[in-house]
Amino acid sequence: MTKIKVGVLGGTFDPVHNGHLLVAQKALELLKLSQVYLVTAKSPPHKASYLACAEHRHSLVEKAVQSTGVKELVASRLELDRPGTSYTVDTVRAIKQEIESRHEGSQCEVFLITSAEYLEQGKAGVHFLGDWEGADELFRLAHLVVTPRRQITAAIASEWAESLLARGARVTVLDLQSPPISSLLIKRRLKAGEPIADMVPAAVEAHIKQFSLYQGDLPDFD
Repeated sequence: MTKIKVGVLGGTFDPVHNGHLLVAQKALELLKLSQVYLVTAKSPPHKASYLACAEHRHSLVEKAVQSTGVKELVASRLELDRPGTSYTVDTVRAIKQEIESRHEGSQCEVFLITSAEYLEQGKAGVHFLGDWEGADELFRLAHLVVTPRRQITAAIASEWAESLLARGARVTVLDLQSPPISSLLIKRRLKAGEPIADMVPAAVEAHIKQFSLYQGDLPDFD
């Protein structure tokens, strides 16, 4: 049976930036994946009032992916087109089923790429991965790929992962040096009229400015 390894990197991508692209490309390379799907999320209830509309966010992802010239990166609107509430476990299941049906006799192995912050328990404003809808099924369907973020090092992420390993999750921590970029920092720069060319692809910056995105109130979280 042929095995097909794909990565799934989901997010609100509000906006997508060079840090997201770095993670996607490094996962593609280090894990020897066939493709990485960048899946634009619907509006989570706790962020909905601050997000750019889904179509703009997805257009930015499409432009960002095109700018890399890496054909193995795929901008996916799977969650945007699915009616009702969309959970990560549903997305992973759908991608796995779609690939296996398209490649008869194959087995799709999904690698869910996520930030280390979701491994921390009890932090306000962060939804612990172990509490996600259908978490145990998600652990069966996908191998978790965790990337450090800000002060959360690979060593800290590995320690936090222990609670998920005890539940049967498969976890790999990628020790990446991510650039000091965040979506909130980009928004702050835009509102202040400061440049963002070092943070996003040129096509993403052009789209943001063309449609005057991110000029309203900003959240106090990222």
